[in-house]
Amino acid sequence: MNPNLIDAMPAILAAARTGRILATGELAIDAKAVREAAQRIGYKAEFSPRELGDAMRVIGAQRGPNSPTGARYRLGVMRINDAVERALQSVRYRNHLSGPIQGARLVASDTYPVGIDLAALADDDAPNPDALVTIPTSVIDVGEQTGFMRYSRGCALSVHIVPDSSEDRDLSILRGTSYDVRSGSRVAGDRVELSVRYMNGDTVAFKGGCFLSKERFAFSTVYNFFFSDVIKESI
Repeated sequence: MNPNLIDAMPAILAAARTGRILATGELAIDAKAVREAAQRIGYKAEFSPRELGDAMRVIGAQRGPNSPTGARYRLGVMRINDAVERALQSVRYRNHLSGPIQGARLVASDTYPVGIDLAALADDDAPNPDALVTIPTSVIDVGEQTGFMRYSRGCALSVHIVPDSSEDRDLSILRGTSYDVRSGSRVAGDRVELSVRYMNGDTVAFKGGCFLSKERFAFSTVYNFFFSDVIKESI
């Protein structure tokens, strides 16, 4: 079992090319598409066919007949959002961001390129930057003439917002990455960055992010993200 791969599966599914089982209409995904999506989100660690099979079973997928490119898995759902949300339930620990904090600002490449402040965080529990659970990733820093790859850490992050607040309305229009099965094209969503200053003065920059899903509860609306580049600056 590869827990890091399981933690990355929500973002991998969101970025992956999928197809459909003709007889049932349910979504299916090839092993090759999983590996390509893993590279796309910055998860560069190698994983074996067995580890991939184990991870797919954990998130509720079943092995189907092989495709021309290798193993194929039935996701058992009609919408990729449902598969992503189910995979989120299998993540070991979903890092959360709620109140109180000193401040947070989110930038979304298409929806909020200038950025918005997140002040209306649900007061569920005080977050601890030292308790962030991360997985190994690699990212490319683009310079003037070329790109440089470096190793980093990534994580899933759930941001808890006060329901029906202005921040809730703002975040509700974020665009997640998707794959249009009918047109056969990948629809790129917002690239998200989030800067958070915690109560102890530590600042964490969450970069290379994508929006995954939204969950609504009585006392908070939870927005789920995956970030491939988490940089902590301690005071």
